[in-house]
Amino acid sequence: DPLQSICVVETNMPSNKTIASTSASTGAAQPPAAASPSSSTPAAASSFAQLGADWVRSWEAETSLSAELHECVRTVKEQCADSQYRANLPLPSHLQSSASTSVALESSPSLPLTPTDSADEQRSPINLVAECVGMDQSTRIASMNDFYCWRSELEKEKHRLQEKPYTDYITELNNYYGRCSEVQDLIHTALKYIHTLEIQHQQVSEKTERIHSACEKLLGEQTQLETFIDSLDEALEPFSELDAVTASVRTKTQAGPATLDPEFLATLSRIDSYIERLSLNNNFREAEKYVLAYKSLQRRSIVLIRTHVLNAFEHTTQTIMGQLNELKASNDEVKQTELFSLFYARFTSLAQVLRPIIRDIEDKLKATKNPQYMALLKDLQQGYVQQRKYLLLGNIVGNLQKFSEEGDVEHLVRTGSSYILRLSHKENDLYLLFFQLGNHRDFCQVLTLFASTLHSTLRPYVIHEKSIHQLYVYGTILKVEIVEEQLDRMMADSEKKLIAKCVQPVIMRTLGDIHERLLFVTQTFLRDAVCGYRPQGADLDYPNKLIEAFRREQNENSSHEDNVASIYQSWYPPLEKTLLCLSKLYLLLDRSLFEGLAQEAVSDCTLSIVQASDTICKQKPLDGRLFLVWQLLILREQITPFDIEFVVRVKTLDFAPVKSALGGLSDYIPFWSKSSSTATSSAPLAPSGTLWNRLLRSSPREVDSQIDSKRELEETYREAIHIMIKFVTDPLLEPLTSFLTKASAFLNVNKSSSPATPSAAGSTSSLLASQQFSKPSQVTELHRVMCERLEKHLTSSVLQITLYLRGHQRELRRILGMLSSAIAQQYDRFYAVLEGNYSDAERDAMHIDTREEAAQRLASYFAVDTHALFTLCMGSSTDSSSSSVTEDQRLVRLTSATPTTSPAAPTASVTASSPTASPAPPTTAPAAPTASPAPLDL
Repeated sequence: DPLQSICVVETNMPSNKTIASTSASTGAAQPPAAASPSSSTPAAASSFAQLGADWVRSWEAETSLSAELHECVRTVKEQCADSQYRANLPLPSHLQSSASTSVALESSPSLPLTPTDSADEQRSPINLVAECVGMDQSTRIASMNDFYCWRSELEKEKHRLQEKPYTDYITELNNYYGRCSEVQDLIHTALKYIHTLEIQHQQVSEKTERIHSACEKLLGEQTQLETFIDSLDEALEPFSELDAVTASVRTKTQAGPATLDPEFLATLSRIDSYIERLSLNNNFREAEKYVLAYKSLQRRSIVLIRTHVLNAFEHTTQTIMGQLNELKASNDEVKQTELFSLFYARFTSLAQVLRPIIRDIEDKLKATKNPQYMALLKDLQQGYVQQRKYLLLGNIVGNLQKFSEEGDVEHLVRTGSSYILRLSHKENDLYLLFFQLGNHRDFCQVLTLFASTLHSTLRPYVIHEKSIHQLYVYGTILKVEIVEEQLDRMMADSEKKLIAKCVQPVIMRTLGDIHERLLFVTQTFLRDAVCGYRPQGADLDYPNKLIEAFRREQNENSSHEDNVASIYQSWYPPLEKTLLCLSKLYLLLDRSLFEGLAQEAVSDCTLSIVQASDTICKQKPLDGRLFLVWQLLILREQITPFDIEFVVRVKTLDFAPVKSALGGLSDYIPFWSKSSSTATSSAPLAPSGTLWNRLLRSSPREVDSQIDSKRELEETYREAIHIMIKFVTDPLLEPLTSFLTKASAFLNVNKSSSPATPSAAGSTSSLLASQQFSKPSQVTELHRVMCERLEKHLTSSVLQITLYLRGHQRELRRILGMLSSAIAQQYDRFYAVLEGNYSDAERDAMHIDTREEAAQRLASYFAVDTHALFTLCMGSSTDSSSSSVTEDQRLVRLTSATPTTSPAAPTASVTASSPTASPAPPTTAPAAPTASPAPLDL
């Protein structure tokens, strides 16, 4: 920037004070003080110029530029070479006036500017700056004052150039402001015009509203007049149109019913409207006369419509029957689809023709509730139903007969029911094409009649059916496939609800016949095949049947189905038949019917099982009792899923009051005898009123009772378990029980005969040990015998119980627990007698097991596994071929196969361990323990 370069040069130039100080130090003459030009003279001016020239020379000499400043000036010159300030800078006015003076000073020979040559003069700072900015020689700056003035003008020009956009923008804004003022004046003028127009518009609107009000008033009056004229015409229309309507009806009547068209329906609608209006305005003159005339026309029109529709139905039926007879005469087999199209195609086409007439009648009936139209609609429905009945009934019966000939009764039930439902669907759809309104009673009757043909066809087969399975199949088809899957869904559908209401009663009546027959057949079956069952030899071959089933289960090649079948085959046949019968009837029969039948079946089955058990007990007592427990357990478990009560409520008459009353007649009637007939006849009788009152008070009483076969089954099952356990334990524990009985009797006798003193108690204990049956040696022998019995017989009994109840682990554990508890109780009594009546030395000398050892021994007898059962089954199959081996020998042989743990015999060390032991038995028995001994822990 050239101005920046000039400022740099200016800052490097010394100020006036610096120059003055420099001149004073060098002895140069100081520049003269400034004086106003007005007061200067030529001489003074010459001297002043001389002094100035000297000062300039000294200043030039002292302030010569260095090489760095010369380089700076050269740079400024190069930068300002193309500047806009180069040659067009204005010269200040005071410089222009002194230009000549500057030239004179420079050209004066007597006042050289510098002591150097002209080349040095060109290198002065001022001339260099002037050269840099491109000033002419005539406008060169001669002094610092000229430079500052020029600089001031230059800055003003710079400021003017910088502020020129803003000044131009202000000028433009002022122009806009002037234009806006002009526009605002125009707007004010326009608003004045608009206000004037609004006032004029308001005036015009008020005048227009007044005109509109007047027009609306006139229009309202005109409308009232027209309405009055229309009402007058409407009121007079029935009177004026009677002749025209009569002529129209007479023309249609003479032409016949086949010429009905929509115009006739419109005429009938006019007649109805005329009758209604005249009935409402019966105060009109001759209104009743005209009402009678129009009602007569209405009756004639209704008769014409009835004749037309019924003739159409009959003609269509005759046409279809003719085509059907032609098909039958051609000896060609007619398919069912062709028959359906024949029966429904023509009536569907007829519905398109008659539907407008019937719809118009239904609309009139819905609007007026006229009884004549109601009777007309009912006659049309009856005519339609009669024609459909005449057309289809014979064909339905023939088709059902054909179904019965094609297959068995099951096929007839399924196919016939589906056929009736499909026919009912099509009949319902066809009927709805003709009729939408009415009670549909006649149509329901004909649908019920069609369904009744199925009932009439099935009833003979149901009555003569003797198989429970077949009756169950028939009932399942009707109940599940027809009622539940189809009719119940139809009841939820509004369009098909009518079909379900008509067909379902017939299906339920057929199902009721099946239930009734099923009850009779089932009762006969229970009487003959369950209660009156006569078992054969193989039916009671237990436990061989169980053993065979177990062997099949253990066979690796047998499947699961074979194992299940073998289990069922091992059941007693009446039990299997009873459960199979109940499982079939549970979902088919109603709850009330099934409860009574199930109660009877369970009672009969229980009785049959008890009879079979008695038969088995004659040869195999234990197997017979186990058979009873096992079969009753199966029956109890299998009837549990039935969510019913096996209870029957029975009402009986109790004649006990009558019997007591008749027994008291001897108080009122004397004794009659043949020998004293005369005396007794003359004897006085009691008053008749007293006898009559007593007889009335002694009427039979009604007694309500319940028979609960499930509770009876539970009681029989519990009783069978107790009998079986008693049968096992009584022979097994007979020596022990006999010993305990004798000991208890002896102790009780001696206790009652001796005083209650400690010495007496000790003597009683020693007396028991001294008895023949209760000597220590006898007790030892008793313990040995009991161990042999338990090992020989208890193990075999447990194996047999496990064989029967192996599929019922819970009950098996419970029964074995009851058996072990019964044995443990006897052993507890035995050890209590020993501990209370024998000394420790005597007990040690007996060499019997302790309580813990006895418990372990007894528990080992109940440890039965599959290996032992398998050995039992294999041994039984081998023994069955050898007649020389008895059952007891076979069971004894199997004892070795059972994993038992036999405790070791007591040793001397065990005997010596007792603190009271002695080599000889004590003379007195130890005192009885203060606390009862702990029970035998299994």
